[in-house]
Amino acid sequence: MFDIFKKRRTIIMDEEDVTKVLSVVNDHVDITYDQGIIVDECGWPDNSNKWFILTWTNNKQWELILNKIKDIKSVETE
Repeated sequence: MFDIFKKRRTIIMDEEDVTKVLSVVNDHVDITYDQGIIVDECGWPDNSNKWFILTWTNNKQWELILNKIKDIKSVETE
């Protein structure tokens, strides 16, 4: 799909769920060094356990990702 149809998506989760969510994202998005995917700790002083994944996806990819991560309790999406 053309890059012009991709949007920035953010997924926030607990640290122990990072690899689960990253695995799902990797199933639907070809993660390469030039795509700008970012995985990091949120840096919130009151909740240092929260991490985020920022990636670019089209609507179809995003729907597929959301369907697979909806059962992970710590996940929040923007």
